[in-house]
Amino acid sequence: MKIPKKLSCILNEIDNCSFDPIHFFQYISINHPKVGKIKVELFPKQKYILFNFLEKHHLIILKSRQTGISTLFQLIVLWLINFQGGHEIVILSKGDRESKKHIEKIKQMYETLPGWLKAKVLKSNEHEFALSFSGTKKTISQVTALPVKKEIGRTFSASLLIIDEAAFIPGIEEIWSSISPIIAAGGQIVIISTPKQVNSWFHKQWKEANEGLNEFLPITVSWKELPEEEFKRRGFESGIEWYHSMCKKLRRKKDIASELDMSFIASGDNYIDSAILELIEKNVILNEYHWSKKPIKLEENDKLFIYEMPIPNEKYYLGADVAEGIGKNYSTFYIIRSNEKIVAEYKDNLISPNNFADLIYKYAKIYNDALLNIELNNHGRVVIGVLLEKYKYNKIMSTYDPLTQKWADKPGWEESAKSKQLVLNTFKNKVEENYLNITYRLGNECMTFITDPKTGKPVPMAGCFSDLIIAFGLAHLALKYGDKFLLTCYIPNNESQISEPIIDISGIESLDFEDLNKNHFTVEDIEELITNQSKGKNLDKLINALEDLVIV
Repeated sequence: MKIPKKLSCILNEIDNCSFDPIHFFQYISINHPKVGKIKVELFPKQKYILFNFLEKHHLIILKSRQTGISTLFQLIVLWLINFQGGHEIVILSKGDRESKKHIEKIKQMYETLPGWLKAKVLKSNEHEFALSFSGTKKTISQVTALPVKKEIGRTFSASLLIIDEAAFIPGIEEIWSSISPIIAAGGQIVIISTPKQVNSWFHKQWKEANEGLNEFLPITVSWKELPEEEFKRRGFESGIEWYHSMCKKLRRKKDIASELDMSFIASGDNYIDSAILELIEKNVILNEYHWSKKPIKLEENDKLFIYEMPIPNEKYYLGADVAEGIGKNYSTFYIIRSNEKIVAEYKDNLISPNNFADLIYKYAKIYNDALLNIELNNHGRVVIGVLLEKYKYNKIMSTYDPLTQKWADKPGWEESAKSKQLVLNTFKNKVEENYLNITYRLGNECMTFITDPKTGKPVPMAGCFSDLIIAFGLAHLALKYGDKFLLTCYIPNNESQISEPIIDISGIESLDFEDLNKNHFTVEDIEELITNQSKGKNLDKLINALEDLVIV
């Protein structure tokens, strides 16, 4: 039987559309918010994304606002369910309204198709749309759009999973482990979002993709890549004019950073100024030549980074934050010079408060009897107790109130809201004054330290820490108010002040004076040993006694 020419053309056109999505898209009209219905015409970046999708890549797309990427994937979904049987497509969104909107737009696109190109509708509701080109359930394909819920990964399987505005979906990191197996059987996954905050789930996936550490192909889509004709449709002479108009509407810097500039850093609720954070990321964290990447020594099982050895007669200040030592929060300290240079940095989450006190004493003595500023939490009290009772070391600063110019009557920096805010303000000011003076480990904490949008309080992001931040602030407070404290409050404890070993060692040629100085032997200890030696004890015994001597 001969097929009529018109029917033959239709069948040929259907065949072309089923193999070439761009050819299919020319039959679809979409609603433009300014000019009404327009024919679909992909711009170059959209075509690039489509090509990589057809190559079966998993995609992660970082985009500006209003770049047509959600629309592109609505077109792709319609093409798949209209021509290819067996598809189970899931679109996940941050809320129910957004989910319904996806289905509504796909249906609107479907309705603009000519009748001969439409597959048969087998299911249609607010969250589901199913088509079959043969008209039977054997070739059915369906798209389901839903808000993210904890049980979603256990409820649905999918040949294609699209996560839209992933950075704004609450709890996405908690359910990712149940969602990701959806694609284990050969399906695809596409993650789309504008940015929001560093260290978020989307940011981690994006960063890993760029470093080749996951299966996603990273693609950026800026508003600058849209054709100028699109901005004219929107009523603007150029893209720049549209950008400035959007900035006025969005107003807040972090919203502009997220919606238009695609900046993870500036889009967050950052405690440190966003511009400074961008400089920290570039010049400290990612710069392999930054001074903090090359300590001159690693001590204490590589937990202590030494950047400069002590200088005679220099003043040093040690700020310490104390944790329990059970693998959660970290015990940290910084030692800084009078010129604010960091000379040592310690961080460990397994050291006990008692052992941490031993360590603080050890390096306080090495660094010229450093002035200590220790946070007075429960574990900090243990450390201060050990320093006072075991070592008789009382060069420990008290809490200072700049308003009343009064000192607290006990050693240690109190953990009140007012005193803690002073620590954080000091940290913020010092970092923003000279960000190059911080270490890369402190830089990483800066990136994830935010102002909680609900409470307004400065806090680390979930799963992150601020222990170095606190130690850094405490060290700088010791430097700022240390001279005032030493002048007005400090009463030297003679037992804790180790004398210089200036004694007559003539006749003891093998005795190494530098060793004595380094090990902090007191005058009394050495005089006693020399007296014993002069009474007939041989030199070997004297040297052995000196080596075994422990000062407490």
